Amino acid sequence: MYCPECGVEYRAGFTECADCHAALVEQLPAPEEVPNPDLELVRVLEGNSPIAEAVAKTSLQEAGIPFYVEGEEIAAAMQAIDPHIHRWWGIQVARDHEADARVLLDAAIAKEDLALDVDQEEVQIGDETA
Repeated sequence: MYCPECGVEYRAGFTECADCHAALVEQLPAPEEVPNPDLELVRVLEGNSPIAEAVAKTSLQEAGIPFYVEGEEIAAAMQAIDPHIHRWWGIQVARDHEADARVLLDAAIAKEDLALDVDQEEVQIGDETA
């Protein structure tokens, strides 16, 4: 018998973990898959419109496509300097999700009519201009 919370093994006859007070199970669940730290990321969208960024992030989350946003780490500093400066951002996905992400983001940006960024320049989608 095993505790599903802390993983401690118990002898037969026990039904509850002495530490966690969780009900014991016959077998521990399989460990979750650990992401590959050598994952190759590709930029699929970039710009400086906070609305386009929010639409892109929401679209990828709803589709279950993991992503990383470049430029998020400096957002607070930029706002502290001047709240009217719109920071640049780039959205990266794993290479194996690139095609799906590009199709999804193209559709999301077109649907919301967000092809223009804050400075009235065209949003860059990878190496292409939308």
